[in-house]
Amino acid sequence: LASATFDVDGFLQRCREENTLTSLHVDLNRFSKALREELVALINKEYSDFISLSSKLNCLDGVMENFRTPLKHMYEQIRDFDLEIQHTLEEIERKQSRREQLRQQRAVLEAWIDIDEATSKMEGLLASATEEQVLASVPATRAPLDSVLEEDMLLERVSREIARVKVRLHAASGLASQVGGMSESFEELQARVGEIDHSLDRRLETNFQQCLKRLLKSQDEAQIAEHLGQKLLHLLRAYAASNKTLEAEDFLRRAFIAPSLERRIEELQASFISSAAPSSSSSSIALLEQFSIFVLNLVQQKYAMLLDLTLPHPTTVATDATAVTGAPFVLGFDFLGRSIWPAVYEVLCSKLSNCFLPGIPDSFHSNYSISMHLLSVFETRYSCREGVLHFRHTPAYSEFIKKWNINIYFQLRFQEIASDAEHHLAESFNSQLTVASMDGAVCVKPHSSGFLVRSTESILKNCLKCFHDHIFLSALSPRFLRLSMQLLSRFCSWVRQMHSTHNSDDIKNPEEVARIMTVLAVDVEALAFKVGDDVYKLALSRIKTEEAQEHIRSCLSAADTQLRQLVNPCFELVIKAICAACNTQIGAVKTLVTVYRMTGRPAPTKPSSFVSLFLKSLKSYLHDHAPYLTETRRISIRNSVVESVNAQLLESVNTMTQEVKKMEEMLRRLKKAAPTAGEMSDADKIMSQLYLDIKEYGNELHVLGHSTQTDSVYTQLAAQLADYNMAA
Repeated sequence: LASATFDVDGFLQRCREENTLTSLHVDLNRFSKALREELVALINKEYSDFISLSSKLNCLDGVMENFRTPLKHMYEQIRDFDLEIQHTLEEIERKQSRREQLRQQRAVLEAWIDIDEATSKMEGLLASATEEQVLASVPATRAPLDSVLEEDMLLERVSREIARVKVRLHAASGLASQVGGMSESFEELQARVGEIDHSLDRRLETNFQQCLKRLLKSQDEAQIAEHLGQKLLHLLRAYAASNKTLEAEDFLRRAFIAPSLERRIEELQASFISSAAPSSSSSSIALLEQFSIFVLNLVQQKYAMLLDLTLPHPTTVATDATAVTGAPFVLGFDFLGRSIWPAVYEVLCSKLSNCFLPGIPDSFHSNYSISMHLLSVFETRYSCREGVLHFRHTPAYSEFIKKWNINIYFQLRFQEIASDAEHHLAESFNSQLTVASMDGAVCVKPHSSGFLVRSTESILKNCLKCFHDHIFLSALSPRFLRLSMQLLSRFCSWVRQMHSTHNSDDIKNPEEVARIMTVLAVDVEALAFKVGDDVYKLALSRIKTEEAQEHIRSCLSAADTQLRQLVNPCFELVIKAICAACNTQIGAVKTLVTVYRMTGRPAPTKPSSFVSLFLKSLKSYLHDHAPYLTETRRISIRNSVVESVNAQLLESVNTMTQEVKKMEEMLRRLKKAAPTAGEMSDADKIMSQLYLDIKEYGNELHVLGHSTQTDSVYTQLAAQLADYNMAA
C-alpha cells in the first residue's frame, strides 16, 4: 500500500475475486486504526527526541543569514566579471572577423594579380605565335620546322597555363562574390580568358588540321616526318592539358575520317555498279571487304603515327608518358573508339545497311566475319584489357554489335542442318545401303565417306558442318556445339529405335536382322572414332579459350561414350539372329528316328546331309561381312554362336538319346527276345548316325577355326557317342 505505483482499481479488482466489498471495508478500517495506534505509540516513545530537535533548530535562521550575505556579494562580483569577459570576447571575434575579411580580400586581390599576370603572359605568347609561322611549316628546311615546333611548344604552354588559370579564376570568382568589391574586375578577367581560350582553340584546330594533312601525305622525308611527330606530340599535349581531348577526337572524325570514308564508299559503289556485279549478295560482300581494307589502311598506315602517340604500347609504364623504349605518347585520347569507329559505323548504317540482313546465311556469315575481323584489328591496337573493354562499351561498338541478328542466322542454319539430318533418318533403311557383290559375297558397299549407311554419313557431315569455316561463328559457339550434340543424340535414338524394332523373341528374317544390325554397329563404331578425331580437332580449331575447350572435350567424350554403348547391343542382336537361324536346323536331328526305326535300312556310313546346315548361317554371315568385321569381333561372334548351337545340339542329342533308349527297351519287352548276335538294332543305327553327324559337325567347327579340344560342350557330345563308333 505504501508503494508509489500502487493501483487502487487493480487492488480492488483482485480483492473482489476473493472477498466482498463489505469485508474489504472492514479490513481497511481495522488496518487504519492499527496505523494510528502505531503512530501514537511512536510519538510517545520518541517524544524527548522531537522536543530536543525543535530546540536545537531555533538559531538556524541566523546562521543561514550570515552565510547568505557574502555569497550574494560573491555572486555579484562573478556576474560583473562574466559580463566583462563576454564583452572582451565579442570584441575579439569582431576583430577576427574583420581580419579574416581582410585576409580574403587580400587573397582575392593576389589571385586577381596572379591571374591578370598569367592572362597577360598568355596574350603575349599567343601574340608571338603568328599565323605566318604556322604556314611556314610547308618548306623542308630546318629553320621553319624549328619555328613551327617552337610555336607548338608555346601553344602547349598556353594550354597548361589556361587550365591552371581557369581553376584559379573559378575559385577566386566564388571567393570574390562572397567578399564583394571585385566582381566586375573578375568578369573582365573571365572575358579575357574566354577570348584566349577561343583563340587557342582556333590555333590548335588550325595547326592540328595542317598536321593531319601532312600526316596523310606519303612522300614526306624522314626528317620532316620526325618533326611532324614532334609537332603532333605537342599539339596532343596541348589538347590534353586544356582538357579538350573530346574536341580533338570530334574534329578528326568530322573533318577527316567521315569525309574520306564517304568518298571511298561512293567510289566503291560506283565501280561495282559499272562492273555489273552478278548478284547483290556477292557485290555486298566484295564491297564490304574493299571498304574494310580501306579502313584498315587508315588505322595501320595513314593514322598510325597519331595512334602510336595516343595509345600506349604493351611495354609502356603507366606512371609516365614515355614508353620504356623511349617512344613518347599522350594519355587521355581514344581516336579509335571515339573518332574512327563511330565514322565507320555511320557509313555502314547509311551506305551498307543490307550487309546486316540475315536472310541469306552465306552472305550474312561473310559480312559478319569481315566486320568482326575489322573489330579485332581495332582491339589489337589497345595494349591492355581495360582499353579493349572501354572500346567495347562505346556506344558505336554496342550499337554495331546489336545490328547483327545472329539469333535469326542460327535459326536458319539450324533448319538447314537439322532438316538434312532428319531427311536421311526418315528414309527407309534399305534405300540407304549400296549392296554389291564382292568375291562371290553379297555385302554392303561403303559410301565415299567410308560409312555403310547414308544416315551415319549425314550425321557426321552435319556435325562437321556446325564448325565449318563458312558456317561457324564464335559468338554462337555454345549453340553450334549444342546442335552437334543434339545431332549425335538424335542418331543414338534412331539406332535404339532400329534395335528395338528388330529385336523380338521370334525373329522372322534372321539374315536380314543380322545384316542391318551389323551395318549399324560398324557405322556407330566408326562414327564414334570420327567424333573423337575429326569433330574434336575441328571444334578445337574454332574455339581457343581453355575453358571452352575443356567443355568441348567433356561433351564429345560423353557423346563418344554414348555411341560406343550402342555397339555391343547391336552385335548381341546379330548373335541372337544367327543363333535363331542355326538352331532351326538342329531340329533335323529328330528325323533320324523316322529314318532308322523299323525301316530295315543298313547301318550308316556317312554323316547326314543336314549337318552342313547347322552353321550355314554363321558361315554365310562371316563371309558376307568379312570386309568390315575386325578379327576380334569375328571371333567373338563365332564363339558366341557356336556356344549357343552346341548347347542346343547337346540338348537335342540328350533328349533323342533318352527317347531312343526308352523306345528300344519297350520293344525288347514286347518281343521278349534278345537281338541276333552281330545284328545292329535300330537304336544302335540311330546312335551311330549321331556319332557320324557330331564328328562332321566338329569338322565344320575346324573349318571355321574353332578348336573342339577346348570346347567343353563338344567334348561332352563326342564322349557320349564315342561307344557308337562303328569304325572302331
